[in-house]
Amino acid sequence: MELRIGSRKHTVTDFAQASQIYCLARDISGEGSSTFPTGKIIGVDGPHYISYNGKVWKGTPKNWKPGDVPVFGKRFKAVAIKGDEHAIPNVSKTRRQCPD
Repeated sequence: MELRIGSRKHTVTDFAQASQIYCLARDISGEGSSTFPTGKIIGVDGPHYISYNGKVWKGTPKNWKPGDVPVFGKRFKAVAIKGDEHAIPNVSKTRRQCPD
């Protein structure tokens, strides 16, 4: 499975890891929902995407409608520490937290 965030690509094993990496990249960027790109997941059954809140949805953002249920919606605390540089560039010694 591959997660794409803008021009960046990350190999991921599951939706949980994709969501975690997306949240870390989002938090490190300091960008808001209007400027940070939606995450795209490739290599699973049909298109999937990650919204700004870290939830994974089947389809594309254009297909979303009220009442849709995310494929993965677990909220977690993600902390990047020194040694995670391979996952996200420029993460060294940075501590960020995804919202509850």
